[in-house]
Amino acid sequence: DCRLIVLLKDPVVRTLSGYLHHIAHGSLSPNSTVFDAPLQLGLIALSRYGWHLRHWLATFPAEQLLVVPDPGSTDPRKLLARVTVFLGIASDHSFIDAEQVIYEGLRRRLDGSGLWVTVGQHRLESLEMIQRPCPIVERESATEARLVDPAEIDQLRAMLRADTSDFAALTETYGWTDPAFDCWRSWPGRH
Repeated sequence: DCRLIVLLKDPVVRTLSGYLHHIAHGSLSPNSTVFDAPLQLGLIALSRYGWHLRHWLATFPAEQLLVVPDPGSTDPRKLLARVTVFLGIASDHSFIDAEQVIYEGLRRRLDGSGLWVTVGQHRLESLEMIQRPCPIVERESATEARLVDPAEIDQLRAMLRADTSDFAALTETYGWTDPAFDCWRSWPGRH
């Protein structure tokens, strides 16, 4: 009888977030690339949503699953309203703290020039901690190091593209569609 809520973010963003999570918690060095990470960390494997959902569907009926985008990629109040309907509980809450961040992780910037992380944070206290070549910039009175370049992000997209197409098919089949998921399907044209 359980109800399962699956919160998903763009699989490439999730992979990069996992990469920074492991750096922040000391299980991965900032000198390792996202592709150097040990397989047991699951950086890429955990981002294969189609594969995982097919296994969940082999055990649980689709009616027991609610697959939604993470609060950072959609309106959190609408997301919470969908969850309350799915759970069959009263939705008369105003969700005042719906946008409250619990754990922000390492401060970062992800754009067309790569994934940049602010130096001076836990496990990335100084530039000396980064022994591999990577660009450094001063931006808004902070030092940023690019730990993932655009070519690596494109490589991640290519690695996850088939699974993301499978995930898209599942969302259509089971009615888990959401505008936040649609942008994942446009990767070939994204930069």
